[in-house]
Amino acid sequence: MEIPPQPEQKRHHHSAHHALHRRGRSPLRANRHHRPRPNHRAGFAPGIDRQVLRLRSGDLCGRKTRGGRFFGNPRRPSQRRPRPCPGQAPWRRGGASLEAHPRPARAPRARYQREEGKPRGSLHPLDRKNLARSRERPRPRPSRGASRVKSRVSFSTLILREVYRFLRLSGQTVAPPIITTLLFILIFGYSLGSRIKQVGGFDYILYILPGLASMGVINNAYANSSTSLFMARMDRSIENMVVCPLSPLQLVSAFVIGGLMRGLLVGLLTIAVGIPMAGLQVHHWAYVVLVIGLSSVLFSSLGILSALWAEGWDQIATFTTFIITPFIYLGGVFYSIHMLPPIWRKVSLINPIFYLVDATRYAVLGHSDISYWYSLGFLGGSALLSYLFCVYLFRRGYKLVK
Repeated sequence: MEIPPQPEQKRHHHSAHHALHRRGRSPLRANRHHRPRPNHRAGFAPGIDRQVLRLRSGDLCGRKTRGGRFFGNPRRPSQRRPRPCPGQAPWRRGGASLEAHPRPARAPRARYQREEGKPRGSLHPLDRKNLARSRERPRPRPSRGASRVKSRVSFSTLILREVYRFLRLSGQTVAPPIITTLLFILIFGYSLGSRIKQVGGFDYILYILPGLASMGVINNAYANSSTSLFMARMDRSIENMVVCPLSPLQLVSAFVIGGLMRGLLVGLLTIAVGIPMAGLQVHHWAYVVLVIGLSSVLFSSLGILSALWAEGWDQIATFTTFIITPFIYLGGVFYSIHMLPPIWRKVSLINPIFYLVDATRYAVLGHSDISYWYSLGFLGGSALLSYLFCVYLFRRGYKLVK
């Protein structure tokens, strides 16, 4: 039987002072107190019977030696302070017992008692100075102005990215609707225009020009936002946008503004082409810009919704082929609803694209099948509701990150 060694006097630091020593987890400075071996001073270990110690090492009261060495203090025998036997009162200088002069009771200390904000272990002098300096000066709080500037920069950068994306590919984004308008003018204006009677007091080519402009606005505004957001979801660049200092309102607004700029550009260019080619005279330019802008916002928002819903390019193409295109051709682009039977006339009023085409025709020609203000109110309300619904989905994070 052997007396187990007494543990260290000072607290262990849990890892070596130098890197990767005996599976240490992190390097520490070498000026800390650390003993690589346990303390081998003799003494009473917890759980060891005193009678066993007395048998192994002799009479502790008489201070006998074992193997020619003294226990405990390595001083000379004349300088060593006699230890009391078990059961005796501890001695005190002057012969008095500790029982006559009891020590004042100490308040119990918590095991991990320390002041808030102070470390438990020792600190390097440099670290202690840095800690004192950090306590003296308060941490600077980011001002609201700085956060607003960051938000504005991120918002404007995202808008420029959306605009630059379709301008860089203008041969695929802007040129096709212009070429389509020229083909319709050549076919219906010079080939079949003379064989088709006037509609609403206008030549047929003039009557369908606002519908052609609306068709270009719808397709381009929808394609811009849906393609951009869906590609951002596929390559996971939307994650970088989400962690930017941008609110859901700003994220949706950036995509919608990109589609708005593309829709305005295509719509105004289509009408501008019809002025010299078909002799078009615009009724009110302000109404034209207003109607094209609301139409672009509406279908940019619908493009965002389809990009969030779709899981592949085929679903986006399905939405365009089976929903948008039939609604466009049944929305009065090439005819007036007064030319239809009463039943189909009522069915045409259910089509939301009809109100868009009719409002554009009034802004360009000054003629409409129903009240212009009714069409404009329906168009504005639909654009607002779809836009707010997109903001709601972005705020919830619906299918933004896979």
